[in-house]
Amino acid sequence: MRKIITIILIAGYSFGIHAVCLSQSLADMPTPRFGTCAVVFNGEIYIMGGRDASGKVTGLVERYNPLTNTWRTEAEELKKERENAAASTFLNTIYVMGGNSDEDEIEKKVEFFDVSEGKWEDVEELEVRRDGLSALVLNDRMYAIGGFGTEDDDDIPAQFLNSTEYYDSGLDKWILDNTWQMNLSRASFTAVIFNESAFILGGFSKNGPMANVESYDPVNGVLNRESLQVARGGFAAVVAKNYIFVLGGRNPADEVLASIEYFDLEKNTWNLSIDMKTPRELFSTVTFQDTIYVFGGLDDDGDLVASVEKIIPDNITSVAASRHILPAGFLLEQNYPNPFNPQTKINFQIPGDGFDEVKLSIYTTTGQLVRRLVQSKLAPAQHAVNWDGLDAKGHAVASGIYLYSLQYGKFRQSRKMLLVR
Repeated sequence: MRKIITIILIAGYSFGIHAVCLSQSLADMPTPRFGTCAVVFNGEIYIMGGRDASGKVTGLVERYNPLTNTWRTEAEELKKERENAAASTFLNTIYVMGGNSDEDEIEKKVEFFDVSEGKWEDVEELEVRRDGLSALVLNDRMYAIGGFGTEDDDDIPAQFLNSTEYYDSGLDKWILDNTWQMNLSRASFTAVIFNESAFILGGFSKNGPMANVESYDPVNGVLNRESLQVARGGFAAVVAKNYIFVLGGRNPADEVLASIEYFDLEKNTWNLSIDMKTPRELFSTVTFQDTIYVFGGLDDDGDLVASVEKIIPDNITSVAASRHILPAGFLLEQNYPNPFNPQTKINFQIPGDGFDEVKLSIYTTTGQLVRRLVQSKLAPAQHAVNWDGLDAKGHAVASGIYLYSLQYGKFRQSRKMLLVR
């Protein structure tokens, strides 16, 4: 799956904040890994598979007790070593499916944990090879969703998938669900159950990372939802206190994120919360007793992260997180003229609190970087930059809506503009 993660892009940012997450550090992982999968089972958090510090894909299973902040490392390993797999609990059993093997082969294998025997056993394989897939249980069915792979063996190149399949435990068989295909093919995304629907969040597509969100339920089918504020791949998402929380991943500037955003169903908005302590991608996240636990992954330097974070959503509906409020003097104005052809002017103001690097970038509405107009340190002042409607290679871009985003240190602001040829 690492071959997918090199494709980067973004969506716009906003800074209306209505939540605070309080983060605490816990006992480190005994074996730091990335590309793991995780579930809560019998009062413990199971961290399974992934790639370790030696670069080897492993079947290692370690168990964390959130009540005692302790680890157990004697658990039986998976039968098949794998990274970027998906895990789910179904009929009081842990299932692990798909992923990528140490031989760099996309997997169809599925196994479950036999509690009575204390070991992993095989069940019927997936219909489709899937790497970077997601798994969830909806309406008493366990689903394997999307990913990067192929429905056939080695004679057809792997591709991004929009298909879903479910497990029939009575028949011990996976069945392709022709009633549910995602609107967009994707991998390295996250799927969660929220408000009795499956929410499909972000991920990578053939055009790069996405901010797209869609939902599915058997009554309403597939619906497009409000997009994430930040396009992300290699991130994690969980449900806590009746909100969806999206954490970390990689952004369009090729930076690994510590940022968290959450979905307010009543307002149909995504809002930024405060950050995790450590930026990370390709990590695992679960919710235990309305508390978010974050395990492992890779940091912005590509190094393994051993730390575990405990994030407590606090005063979700009423407290503002002041650390993300835009500083006085930070301003991105609407471009003029707008609509425009062939060029437009962008005015912005940098505050007088230092000389952080400034980035002014143009993106498509799907988050693909078109051109970076500014990337340098600027004095606190009013600035103006012209965009001539050309991309980074000097080619004229097509008519349409574009986003322009101003980043100053940790602060970002974005606006839309319309080019009419």
